[in-house]
Amino acid sequence: MVVRAESAPLRTDVEVRIDVQDVNDNQPTLEDFRIVYNVVSDEPLPAVVGRIPAEDADPTSRLKYNFSYGNSAGVLSVDQSTGDVRLSPHLVDSNVNLRADFGVIVSDGQNEVRARMQLQINHITKEMLRNSVSLRLAGFNASEASPFSPEGGAEAGGLDTFLDPFLSFLEEALVVIVPCAREDITVFGVRGGRDSLNVTFAVSSSDSNGDVFLPPSYVKQRVYLRRDTLEKISSLRLLPFSDDVCVKEPCLNFERCVTKNSFGNDRFVLRSQRSVTFRSVGTLLTYSCFCPAGFTGMTTRYTCDTRIDLCYSSPCQNGATCVSTEEEAICLCTRGFTGKSCETPVPEEKEKKETEEECACLECPESSDNCDLSTRSFASGAYIALRELRQRVSVNVTLEFSTRSGAGGVILYNGRLDDQNDFLALELKNPRTLMLHFSTGTDYKRVTLYRREGFADGEFHRVEINYERGEASLSHGHCDKKLALLPSVYNLAPELRCANTTSDSDREEEEECGSFLNQCSKYLDLTAPLMIGALPPTLVKNRSVRQGMQYST
Repeated sequence: MVVRAESAPLRTDVEVRIDVQDVNDNQPTLEDFRIVYNVVSDEPLPAVVGRIPAEDADPTSRLKYNFSYGNSAGVLSVDQSTGDVRLSPHLVDSNVNLRADFGVIVSDGQNEVRARMQLQINHITKEMLRNSVSLRLAGFNASEASPFSPEGGAEAGGLDTFLDPFLSFLEEALVVIVPCAREDITVFGVRGGRDSLNVTFAVSSSDSNGDVFLPPSYVKQRVYLRRDTLEKISSLRLLPFSDDVCVKEPCLNFERCVTKNSFGNDRFVLRSQRSVTFRSVGTLLTYSCFCPAGFTGMTTRYTCDTRIDLCYSSPCQNGATCVSTEEEAICLCTRGFTGKSCETPVPEEKEKKETEEECACLECPESSDNCDLSTRSFASGAYIALRELRQRVSVNVTLEFSTRSGAGGVILYNGRLDDQNDFLALELKNPRTLMLHFSTGTDYKRVTLYRREGFADGEFHRVEINYERGEASLSHGHCDKKLALLPSVYNLAPELRCANTTSDSDREEEEECGSFLNQCSKYLDLTAPLMIGALPPTLVKNRSVRQGMQYST
């Protein structure tokens, strides 16, 4: 650089040299970080699985990396100049999952910083994939990255935003709603779309050492029922489960369609801006078809076009009544016997408990001698969730209810996990009218049953629902349904008008199910839990459910 001093006509030029020296006055920066490396079980595991994400504001500083604790067994090594984390050769060649914490120390020669590294090596097996669940999260854009907004949650976030901090938040939420331990959850797939993010995970049974997994249907129903809790804990907005495949009923005749995940070809490493490295294993949503135990083929068993009476072998014992369903034979035991086949006698001393010593039922008059409650009461908004109705072709539900409220409300509701298409619902429309709603995905139908004396009298009323291939009937009490449903009888006494039904004008079309050329008409495919008493808040807010039926909680 030349500096000039001038006073005309005289001037002087002086050359000035400035030397800039870097002073190591900045400490390296490093937060606690996490490396999650997912690998398909038959895929080779690389030696390098991640890098220590330390930074230094001094441009000439050379960082040195090392472990401070947790690596006494030598399962890892670190490149001291680059920070690459390497697996030991025997760990690379094994299929052992690893979850461990390691202490990391980074030095620039004068200053040093310490942090904790959480390392997960997950071998994704076919069994884990078969039992996996995919959640759809709203507000993420795979092509964008935006900072976390405490007020807006995950709105308009990118993949890096999900990894840090929402991945940890989601795992904490699943621990609460499943419930399970943190180490039982394995998140192995993250795939972004235009406006949503698909996150795939599996939950192992707590006493299985990671080899046995909770069924995906169970995990989905837990998420479905406790969606509000999951959203509050994770600060995420959950979209309904996607089921675009099976809802079209692609299987032959009476076969049941089941969605499942399969391995995709996309496998890539994601890194957040701060502290998470995640290797994702891509998945694809596909389906499989199987013939339920209650069906077979007339010519070959693969056609699945013929109903079987599963009671043909008389599986029930000790005078029990056998009921053949689409998937199994159910035994209704006589008093004094229990077990799947009613094969186990109930000990007399257990059957005749002394209620004053072992079982004190206070204010529960509707109970048996063993203090087994036979009724349940519901406050406003309260409900019981049971396993979904598994019968698709023929459904029979019998229950008794009692109410003094004339406001009406839901008695039972069973729908799908995507909150669309198929559902079955029974509600008290007003003090004198019961209404049965149902849909098989294309047509919506309903049956109303009027009782002049009303239903809101505090007495128990027996109601029976019968569904058969797209048609349904609703009856009250011990009704002579054949008489009540005769179309030619118009002058029946009011007490005999105890049943009603939908039209069966389309029944002839449905008889053509048993061939390769004709698919069966729409079945009642229900995948969500059966709710009795009310609807959960997420369903009350759902527009599709509101359009299908009217209700009060």
